[in-house]
Amino acid sequence: MNVFVFPGQGSQSNQMLKSLNAYSCRAADKVFEIVSKISGKDIVNLIEKSSNDELKKTENTQVVMFAMDLAYGKILESFGIFPHMVAGHSLGQYAALVMSGILDIENACRIVMKRADLMSKLDVQGGLCAVKSLNMDIKHIEKNCQMIQEETGEVISIALYNSCKQIVVGGTKKSVSMFKERIDRETGYSASILSVSLPFHTMLIEDMAGEFQKYIQEVKIMQGNIPIILNTSGKCFENLSDEKIIKEELINQCYKPVQWIATMENIIKIKEPKVFEVGPGHTLAGFFKNDHPLIKVLRADNRKSIEKIGNENRKHIVEKRIFERELWESYLN
Repeated sequence: MNVFVFPGQGSQSNQMLKSLNAYSCRAADKVFEIVSKISGKDIVNLIEKSSNDELKKTENTQVVMFAMDLAYGKILESFGIFPHMVAGHSLGQYAALVMSGILDIENACRIVMKRADLMSKLDVQGGLCAVKSLNMDIKHIEKNCQMIQEETGEVISIALYNSCKQIVVGGTKKSVSMFKERIDRETGYSASILSVSLPFHTMLIEDMAGEFQKYIQEVKIMQGNIPIILNTSGKCFENLSDEKIIKEELINQCYKPVQWIATMENIIKIKEPKVFEVGPGHTLAGFFKNDHPLIKVLRADNRKSIEKIGNENRKHIVEKRIFERELWESYLN
């Protein structure tokens, strides 16, 4: 079973089109055309001409990563590789929703633009801190956050449950700074402040939820055809006609933590999953390597691997069609 996982903010760079340019795919070009038209930004030019600092601005990051994730998805499809299940990390969930058939690309792009615009207007002084440990005690991290919040009265919590060896804490600048100082004193842990504009996936982002909710209520949700694992629960959503659940997810996902550990645990329950990181970088492959080293994650920009799997997939389809034709002819005779 093919599982497409889409990365989010943090995987962008002004060099990320170079790997994509190794392919010739009209469908991928069409993605950039549509996203450029709807966003009013020349996506290709924005990526190639901007500095990495410019791309880090949330109003740029969100739309270019959405376009890049979908472009890679279309490239895989051009090789005959289609998903049977999808998941997206944070912003990557929007590309997953398009690939699942729940959102069309135009509506998804408009939502991403609205999301980015509302976030960029927030008057929030906060940050994120990544914590790494070979012997991560998540309960201990949660307890530290709770203690700091009680001491300071300021928001701090786990924002991204990325893997059993790496999580991300978010909150006000003061609370995140205190957290880092405490973790730095502990043996076996390392912490680093991330270069981001906002404390994503924390309650500090909740102020945008009201206006975002009004916008989401007017969005057309379609009948999906591919199961998707949702961020805020880490569980597989198979009732693809339940519009209410999807709209709640889109709103909650802005300020509630990403449950990627649970997402990976649900993916490995699948019999013989073929996992593809569909987008720039290899962040999600790293999370799988941390928690589930026996699961090989194929990167969409590894052309040799993609061509091999594509050829195997085409051979399987041809053999299946020959078998079905022979079966039908024997039935007629």
